[in-house]
Amino acid sequence: MMQKSQGPVAYGSCLDKQINTLRSSPGIPSLADLDDATRQSIELACMMQKSQGPVAYGSCLNKQINTLRGSPGIPSLSGLDDATRQSIELACMMQKSQGPVAYGECLRAQLRSIGIQPR
Repeated sequence: MMQKSQGPVAYGSCLDKQINTLRSSPGIPSLADLDDATRQSIELACMMQKSQGPVAYGSCLNKQINTLRGSPGIPSLSGLDDATRQSIELACMMQKSQGPVAYGECLRAQLRSIGIQPR
């Protein structure tokens, strides 16, 4: 974006650099098979890297996906009433932006604090 404001030559050079770097990377993984909460948390955790280009963004997404594989994931809050669910989600908002593993851990802790053992 910064190079675009500096004119077509700077912008074209930036695009060429991003394309050349992308050719030697695994690319951006698909998040289509993930549930909405997990996908949103991964996207939030990688927001800064997204502005650094597809290689940095793809690398961040892959790191989040690999970390997620070793965790129990994000527990469902679907059985809770709206007020309780919203309160738990709000309490874990910071962790949601850290990725699905941190978010899932926070949700499970919140559920345990109200006497619910998450699966």
